[in-house]
Amino acid sequence: MWFKLKGFSHADIAKRLGVSRHTVPHYLSRGLAKIAAARAAFEAQGGAKDATSASAAKTS
Repeated sequence: MWFKLKGFSHADIAKRLGVSRHTVPHYLSRGLAKIAAARAAFEAQGGAKDATSASAAKTS
């Protein structure tokens, strides 16, 4: 993910990882799916709500 965020092409990423450039989009989509799942789990546990409540309590 870091390579894509830094603007590397699929060919550049593939060369660095030692895989085919055709494999890179699959790796990226799997990484994004894992991030989405982790975020959904965090929100399902009330993570974002808890963080907001904690900062509001500190400022009061």
